Amino acid sequence: MEQKAKTGGTPGKAPLGYRNVAALNAEGREVRTVAIDPDRAPLITWAFQAYATGDWTLRRLAVALEERSLTSRPTTRSPGRPLAINSVHKILRAPYYKGEVTYRGVQYPGRHQPLIDEATWARVQEVLDARATGERSREHPHYLKSSVFCGGCGSRLIVTMSKNRYGTVYPYFICLGRHSKGNGCTRKAVLISVVEELVEDAYRTIQLDPEARCQIEARLRAEIASTRAGIDAEVWDFTTQKERLLTERTRLLQAHYAGAVPLDLLKSEQDRIARQLGAIEERLSAANVAIDDVEANLQRALDYATNCYRGYLAAGPHVRRLFNQAFFEKIYVEDDDVRVALHEPFKTLTDPATPSYVREEATASYKPDVPPLTEVLSKNNKPSSWDEGLNETILVPPAGFEPAT
Repeated sequence: MEQKAKTGGTPGKAPLGYRNVAALNAEGREVRTVAIDPDRAPLITWAFQAYATGDWTLRRLAVALEERSLTSRPTTRSPGRPLAINSVHKILRAPYYKGEVTYRGVQYPGRHQPLIDEATWARVQEVLDARATGERSREHPHYLKSSVFCGGCGSRLIVTMSKNRYGTVYPYFICLGRHSKGNGCTRKAVLISVVEELVEDAYRTIQLDPEARCQIEARLRAEIASTRAGIDAEVWDFTTQKERLLTERTRLLQAHYAGAVPLDLLKSEQDRIARQLGAIEERLSAANVAIDDVEANLQRALDYATNCYRGYLAAGPHVRRLFNQAFFEKIYVEDDDVRVALHEPFKTLTDPATPSYVREEATASYKPDVPPLTEVLSKNNKPSSWDEGLNETILVPPAGFEPAT
């Protein structure tokens, strides 16, 4: 069994998403191998991609997989059954799905076809690790939660449901400080519908004017033009690093086979190499996006940025939540108005007291706290509009706010 794992074979039964099948080798002999299950493999891939976004809990993911008809493999004694939460967790933790075979705690490169890439698997592990103490579904979810705060004491606003004597339920935002009686705040609860309208009106004041838009577009186009020449060098550098890590992993296994590397050191080094490979794969996938697509999406993104108010009105709850996280550090709810604290560069660009030359400098010097612009703008293939905010990654994907055709 250990020798089979060392050569990339699968010891024991193939995991869900794969099938044990018979095949003929070069000598015409029948051998047992592993093939992709065409019915279950796409659902396993979707589960990894969905959970990597951080928007899913294991419980919701298990329910969604059941709705998509993913079941365990049926046997002669029992039919296929929906996956339990612990089964979903076990799948998300299995390195087999990224192309590695594990035997006695040691990972070996497998001969089977992986269902996910290294970067997605690494992101899923980060989400699982961050939730190691447990997951909790919100009782009253709303796209403004975590963005709105009390204008009096600065505490977070939470959702509460009030019912009148006729049984009609009214949703309110109430100050957490007042609710917990922790700071003596006396700010009254506000109807959620009122806060929604106030936030919508706030977007009128933060959209880019045509002059600022032209300045931003000119400077970003100049930076993209200068970045074109560096893309090939960046890809070459990442490819070289990837090849070096793959060679290092192979030599590490060879040293372990020869008895020069103990098992515990092998495991820790494999974990380190896996983390670095995941980061490099993510950078490579970003750098490989065509620069023409980047420039086209820049044009589309700025078109939306000049009228974010209309875009916010057209967005659904999930995208509205991302809008608010992108534009605002905090939204303070007053008695009959809202006061917003903006993220950069909007804080500078929308300030009426900012001279034009300062606006130009802010636009020129503003750099998102992420890798280079090529990688930032290349993340336009993510599923939702303004998915991570103007100050962090993309603006708008190729399809914009309309459904893709």
